[in-house]
Amino acid sequence: MSPTADLATRDPWLARWLDLIAERAAGLPVLELGCGGGRDTAVLVEAGHRVVAIDLSTRAIAKARARVQTAEFHCQ
Repeated sequence: MSPTADLATRDPWLARWLDLIAERAAGLPVLELGCGGGRDTAVLVEAGHRVVAIDLSTRAIAKARARVQTAEFHCQ
């Protein structure tokens, strides 16, 4: 199974937007508001994006950081 197919299986809703996100981001970081525990952050990073993720919950940010070490997280 290809990496893209795996992403589509794990998160079909987000997977259908990955091509558009790649086109619009054009190599720039993707800003994710309300990242929660980092599930979508992980999909975006695995799709090759640099992600800056924000959430109001320190607990959610801690979970997201544990899940995706390569993303940049902020609690605001």
